[in-house]
Amino acid sequence: MFPGGLTGILPSRACSAATHLPKTDYCAQAAFIVHLLLMLVGCITGMAVPLVAASELHPRSLESLGVGPALAKHVEEFSSRGTDIRVRFYDNMKGCRVPPEIALCLYRIAQEALRNIGRHSGADEVELRLDYHTRSFRLAIKDDGRGCEPDCSSGSAGLGLASREERVRIVNGELCIRSTQGGGMFIDVRVPDPFSHAES
Repeated sequence: MFPGGLTGILPSRACSAATHLPKTDYCAQAAFIVHLLLMLVGCITGMAVPLVAASELHPRSLESLGVGPALAKHVEEFSSRGTDIRVRFYDNMKGCRVPPEIALCLYRIAQEALRNIGRHSGADEVELRLDYHTRSFRLAIKDDGRGCEPDCSSGSAGLGLASREERVRIVNGELCIRSTQGGGMFIDVRVPDPFSHAES
């Protein structure tokens, strides 16, 4: 699956994990390959990109339950890890048809945001909201943490931001991140509904 040279660059755990991907789960394979490419960029540039399990990159609950219930499940798991951060999740997209690629984009951005909040923000509360408005899917995340330094786009944080921007760009969406030091962070993702345009 991988050229022999990559085994000397990427962590051995990453190459080993790739061999355990479900052979028929092409979405999981694609998501994992994208993450491995980001890890490779990190190895070359010196930026730290953590290895994430394939099951986290594309959980089965996303296909079986939908993006709202899958995120609710992830929030529950996040809260059960002994964190003191209170997470409020609002799913206002019940009944909406969400294309798989958009569902994965919204899920992964929320997942990465919660991971970063848990590790770095010092937040006490997080609000995560899914909405459908004016023919667009929307994900909004805000916390009351310490926010971000003005140069937060550098280093590993810059690589994470670039990966989020690319995820949203692929589904023709828009990503807005607002943060002030000591004022928390706000992430706003809006993706147009391709079904609505096809039916209009």
